[in-house]
Amino acid sequence: MKKIMIILILATLHCFNENNKIIANERFFSKSQDSIFKILDFKGNAEIAQYKGKVKRYNQFRKAHLALITVFEPFNLKQLVKSDTSQQYVLKQNQVLTYQTGVYPYRQMNSLFWKPDLQLLKIVMTSQEWCGQSYKKITINNKREVNLHFHTYWENEADGEYTYKIPDKYFLFYDELPLLLRFIEDDFYQQKIKLFPMLMSSRVNQASWDIYTKIEKPDFKDALLSREKTKIKFKNKIIPIIKFTLEYNGLKDVYYFDWNHPYRILIKWERNDGGYFELDHLSYAKYWELNHKGDKLPENVYRNH
Repeated sequence: MKKIMIILILATLHCFNENNKIIANERFFSKSQDSIFKILDFKGNAEIAQYKGKVKRYNQFRKAHLALITVFEPFNLKQLVKSDTSQQYVLKQNQVLTYQTGVYPYRQMNSLFWKPDLQLLKIVMTSQEWCGQSYKKITINNKREVNLHFHTYWENEADGEYTYKIPDKYFLFYDELPLLLRFIEDDFYQQKIKLFPMLMSSRVNQASWDIYTKIEKPDFKDALLSREKTKIKFKNKIIPIIKFTLEYNGLKDVYYFDWNHPYRILIKWERNDGGYFELDHLSYAKYWELNHKGDKLPENVYRNH
């Protein structure tokens, strides 16, 4: 099965590269395909990483749960959706955030899709809570443009579309970082980039974890991404990690990855709102088959190295 998957992804990569106008070195990820194949040991499973932490909403911190579900899946490139017939595979990550505010819950979700060379195909965001629901979608066309479509419950943001020219090079989308930082070259130290703000907000013109922030149209902005080797205390044990720091617009996010783990798993994320997430449970499973009463995810397989 693993050999079949590798053949399919190699064929997919060749097909993508035929028409891909956004080449890999514009995003400074792996110069070879080695790192993308490191995740093939999922063996047809999805990686389900679950985190506990807190987020800020209405200027108060709330207990929160974040699930990052990562998997290869067949994809229809014309419709940009999952396919039952295509033999072309993409990498997908669903990011599911849930938390309670007073009497009502929030549930927000990103779905991100990348080609095998880690070029972005699409991001979709949905936000549901008792005040209303919102939907956003980012796609990239062959004119080197980013299209942001949106439908929200907010006045003056009901329905619309923004279009942006892609920066010349070194551009990233904030919501990609929990996955893509795992694939940055080992010799990477620091780089100025153009960063597109987060989608995971019910509003379009307020790209922030909380609502008490500046109202402005989202756009690519200058940012600085740096990487360093260090050690942190995690689960009562000192472990070596790779630390990525993202600085932009007076804000800072810090991501900690266990570089000794086979898949360089994200173990901690210090967010720009003062909140954080820490890895609580890691498993590998065909979750789409676990839909019967009593089904459970496999036991936690993460162990500090």
